[in-house]
Amino acid sequence: MKKWKICFFNNKIEFILLLLIGFIYILPRILSNSDYNDDIFRSTTGDANWWYYNGRPLNVWLMRALNQNVIMADCTPIPLILGATFFVFCCIIIIRYFLNGYNPATKVILCAAFIINPFFISNIFYKYDSLPMYMALILSIISVFINRNRSNIFLEILRSLLIIAMLCFYQAALSLVFSLIAIDVCVNAINAKLNIRSEIYRLATIFLSYIIYSKIIAPHYIPASFSEMSQHIPLNREGISILKNNIKISIDIILDFYHTKFMHLLSYFYFFVYLLGFLFIFCKNYKTNRKNMFLLLGAYFSGICIILFCTLGLTVFLKNPDIKPRMLLGSFSFILSAPLFLICISRTQIAQFLAILLCVGQIIPALSLSYSFGNYITQASTHDEEVLRELEFHLTHYITNSQTKITLLNDNTPTLSMKVKENVHPLIRKFMAIQGFGKNYTWYTQGFFWSKEFNYEIDQTYHFNGTFKPDIKTCHVNSVFENNHVIVEFQPHC
Repeated sequence: MKKWKICFFNNKIEFILLLLIGFIYILPRILSNSDYNDDIFRSTTGDANWWYYNGRPLNVWLMRALNQNVIMADCTPIPLILGATFFVFCCIIIIRYFLNGYNPATKVILCAAFIINPFFISNIFYKYDSLPMYMALILSIISVFINRNRSNIFLEILRSLLIIAMLCFYQAALSLVFSLIAIDVCVNAINAKLNIRSEIYRLATIFLSYIIYSKIIAPHYIPASFSEMSQHIPLNREGISILKNNIKISIDIILDFYHTKFMHLLSYFYFFVYLLGFLFIFCKNYKTNRKNMFLLLGAYFSGICIILFCTLGLTVFLKNPDIKPRMLLGSFSFILSAPLFLICISRTQIAQFLAILLCVGQIIPALSLSYSFGNYITQASTHDEEVLRELEFHLTHYITNSQTKITLLNDNTPTLSMKVKENVHPLIRKFMAIQGFGKNYTWYTQGFFWSKEFNYEIDQTYHFNGTFKPDIKTCHVNSVFENNHVIVEFQPHC
């Protein structure tokens, strides 16, 4: 504990700067009060029990404790601010184990790149899930680095409890655990300080913890209707085909951020640094430590492979995954890896400067994406509200009753300003994959109706077979009334 106090007070300026950077990162969510994805139902019902069905009981208990009630109130942005603050504090662990002795600018910029994750932006936009997801990240970091240089049964039990708690917050954070261990292994291989026994203990504890969670805890909460999504891929030819498809989906998400020529160049430099690490280990140990050289090279290679695979997310091993950017939590380690390896290979000012450039090259686009998405989601909510008001106007001209249903023929088209943001930041399309207004977003649209006290049910089973000749036309909505159904067609513009 004394060492942690010394570490914190020695880096208090860095902590304050990182806290400010973290606040800048989450500011778009603070400024936007729009519901995002699952928020649309939680805001109208206050029901936290759905997390039980996802195998995340600690989410329910945490939010009930925060609200001092069995139902949740929208207290945005308090949960997000708490989660981001605790997460920034955990960066002191990164500084202590990896960046101790480097200049303050190197510490701050490398940790800032770790904090400002472009794929985690969708996570911070959840009003109710953001704090539990941050708690999962925090527990992941602590479980990996808790007394990493020595192992005994009591420490491994504590590590196991932390990992089980992390899984009860957000299962996708397991990829961060593996990727952080991989980074630790690579750094130790570069420094020729690898402790194989300690790594074996850590990995064994993680696998045992996952088995306890998946075989005992998760089945207690996850109903049969939800359990299909958590099934692992079969070990046969079909499983290989599913794995390939899942990997392709994850790669497509990653490439939506690394899509410009500059980002391609930055990615190539990452792999150049990985190769440089191989050469450094080889040259450093060829004459003086040839006996352990192949062990260090093997550990380093394994670490790189794990980092890259965890960047895709461990959900690629599931049979029916719903792969989204918010699940790629291994990307935290990928972003940190090359800059960290570079300054481990050489502590010179030039190496630290190049590492800073690598980080800044990702921090600026990630911040731009965060603010663009904040503006986008606010515009989308405003646009949907305008369309809903038009639809309400249509209904005043029809004779409706409690059994009247709404049938949607298409989707509400994004505004020109929203399309520009999508083109500049393709990852926004992935963030909004299940959120929209129209035929292909029935689940969210129904929630949007209820959140605005528009108490009509959507019925997409009704088939409108005739020629669509609208009875009423407004700027964005055309409609026909037929068999107690209001048939709606959206227009892209007036």
